[in-house]
Amino acid sequence: MLIAAKRKSHILYLKKLLSREFDMNDLGSAKKILGMEIHRDKKAGKFWVTQKNYVEKVLERFSMLNDKPVSTPLGAHFQLSSQLCPSTKEDVEYISRVPYTNAVGCLMYAMVCTRPNISHAVSMVSRYMGNLGKKHWDTVKWIFRYLAGSTNFGIMFDRDGAKGEVSGFVDSNYAEDLDSMRSMTGYVFTFYGGPIFWKSVLQSTTALSTTEAEYMALTEAAKEALWLKGLVEELGFKQRGLLLQCDSQNALDLAKNQVFHARTKHIDVQRFCNINNSLYGTIPSNVGTSSSLNYLDLSVNRFSGEIPSEISLLMNFTFFSMYDNQINGSIPHEIGKLRSLVELSMLINNLTGPIPASIGNLSKLTILSLYQNQLSGSIPQEVGMLKSLVRLDLLINDLTGSIPTSIGNLDNLTLLDLSVNHLTSPLPTLIGNLANLRILYLFENELSGRIPSIVGNLTKLIEFILNRNHLSGPIPAELGKLKSLTDLTLFTNKFTGSLPSELNNLTNLQTFQLSDNKFTGPLPDDVCLGGVLNYFAVVYNNFIGPVPKSLKNCTSLFRARLEINHLTGNIADAFVKIIFMLFDNWGLWHNLTSLKISNNNLVGTIPPGIGKRTQLSVLDLSSNHLVGEIPANLGNLVLLVDLFIDENRLIASIPPDIGNLSNLGRLNLAANNLSGGIPEELGKCTKLWSLNLSQNRLENGIPYETSKLWISKGWILVGIY
Repeated sequence: MLIAAKRKSHILYLKKLLSREFDMNDLGSAKKILGMEIHRDKKAGKFWVTQKNYVEKVLERFSMLNDKPVSTPLGAHFQLSSQLCPSTKEDVEYISRVPYTNAVGCLMYAMVCTRPNISHAVSMVSRYMGNLGKKHWDTVKWIFRYLAGSTNFGIMFDRDGAKGEVSGFVDSNYAEDLDSMRSMTGYVFTFYGGPIFWKSVLQSTTALSTTEAEYMALTEAAKEALWLKGLVEELGFKQRGLLLQCDSQNALDLAKNQVFHARTKHIDVQRFCNINNSLYGTIPSNVGTSSSLNYLDLSVNRFSGEIPSEISLLMNFTFFSMYDNQINGSIPHEIGKLRSLVELSMLINNLTGPIPASIGNLSKLTILSLYQNQLSGSIPQEVGMLKSLVRLDLLINDLTGSIPTSIGNLDNLTLLDLSVNHLTSPLPTLIGNLANLRILYLFENELSGRIPSIVGNLTKLIEFILNRNHLSGPIPAELGKLKSLTDLTLFTNKFTGSLPSELNNLTNLQTFQLSDNKFTGPLPDDVCLGGVLNYFAVVYNNFIGPVPKSLKNCTSLFRARLEINHLTGNIADAFVKIIFMLFDNWGLWHNLTSLKISNNNLVGTIPPGIGKRTQLSVLDLSSNHLVGEIPANLGNLVLLVDLFIDENRLIASIPPDIGNLSNLGRLNLAANNLSGGIPEELGKCTKLWSLNLSQNRLENGIPYETSKLWISKGWILVGIY
């Protein structure tokens, strides 16, 4: 925990309060956090933050530590564009071996923490993550060479050498992006001489002149300046004003007098953006008179009323976003006249009525986001005419009918989300034509029938989520072709049959949820073969046989839920390598926080190595056929909140070490053959609110001090004998 305050007395008081509630080690003044080194010179009134060690580790990782340094983050000779992508087989093979994404990610972390001086360069190289060539990789290496010569650079704040006032600097680079010809906005704000906020980003629309580009950059920086001024004043630093410096006299004159020249009047009406400002009222019907308007973003305000049909007069309109307002009424049929529209985002409003069929005329539309409204009726077949569509987002509405077969025409689609509606009928087989689809969300509908085998064509699919429907039949073997899949969520349906062995091919799975179905047969042996599985849930099915072998080596597993099945075998054989490891490398399985395997047919004794899994918060072994004693070192599981071992055949006494479980909320040891007394150490479990020790052979009753403490805490005692 990092504590900051204006006065040391405030810090000492807070630490005193925390120490009363928690065991706490005071490590003194912070010297390092999240890869950043913190330096102070109290006499000189200076405070600075660097990332020297982080930068050196990154340079060493990419073998750039000893390269010749350069003096600028981005050389003038680098003119990047998508045209520099590989053109020969040799180039493609070379680029496939380049760790470009990892390198840019490392640069981004340095940029957002202590290196604002590489913001522009990192912004440039980050645009080509999915389409890079040798020149792009050379540019990344150039940035590394710059870092190699400036590892000691960082951010410094000078208490005495600078005023405690926020000041900013803003500039624009006209038509910098060679692909879109959009200009770059860059600004930085300083406080006590050190940068506190900075950004380098492409402008959202194409500027027609340098004046316009500078003016748009100045506008964005001014909005940030107003927010920063309020933030700093809230922290107790009164600001007389805020100085924002710009090197374009034309932009400054235009900001002071917006009728400066007829050649600049179009700037006012081309782009209007006013996000998150508590604005209210309705969209004026005369909005259509702003014929040059191409960008309108009024998101996160309190606008109400209907979308005026006059909006159809905005023939140059490319961007229309009013998400998170209170817009009501229906989507006007006239919206189909906005043939230049690229993005339409009206999510989180109160729109009603059907989606107009005229929306199929928006041939340039790439994003259609209408989720969380009250739209009704069926999805029009005309949606299939939106050939440029990349994202279709209609979840949380009242849409009915079937998924239109024309959706199979959207071969550029990467995200399809129709969840939380009332859609019926089977999945259309033409959905298999969506070769670029990466995310498919259809959960919480009324879909029926089988998953068509043609889904095996969706080889780029990453997330496949169909839970809470009425889907039935077996899982098609073709699902095993989706080797990029990270999330397979099919719980609460009516699926039957055995799981196909082809599911073992899904080595990138992170989430595997098949709970609440009617599956039979064994679980797939190699479900965690890729070593990245985080969540495994197959609750409430009819699976038989042993726990999958690959779970024994699943170092990435966070949560495992296998309860309410017919699994068999010895518990030690099933899980010894996950949570009960007794060998030196038991610590490899440090991620598992929850294990539930109740209501199965597992046998054997609880292995004593369980006490080494100190990160567990939930352990449910109830309703099996376990024998032997409760391991004493269960008391090492200090993060445990729920412990259920009821309805087994355990013997001997309750180990006093249970009293060490300071976070325990629920404890159920009922329906065993436990004997002896109730350990008075249970009284130390001060967070316990539910206890069931019934149907055992316990003696002597509840210790007096323990019962008095329980009563004072108002605990619920479900049962004792």
